[in-house]
Amino acid sequence: MGATQAYVKGPFVVEGMLQGGLGGLTSIGLLWLAFRFLARDAVSASDILGRAVIFLPVTLCLAIVIGGMVVGIIGSLISLGRTRV
Repeated sequence: MGATQAYVKGPFVVEGMLQGGLGGLTSIGLLWLAFRFLARDAVSASDILGRAVIFLPVTLCLAIVIGGMVVGIIGSLISLGRTRV
């Protein structure tokens, strides 16, 4: 009834982006929880190896979240029929 394609399909792309971003944040959160529980064992091994045990760098965490957002956008575009695999 006069609405543009972008106006109709845009919310689906934004939803895919948000779901991908939340998926990335969830994965980082679960990795952090696993790291906190398993770090105690790794600290004793790090004394032997002479290395400190650290979590993922912030840039890698951001790359995981942004990568999830990109995958969400691509998935929503594929489902809308704008992109072919």
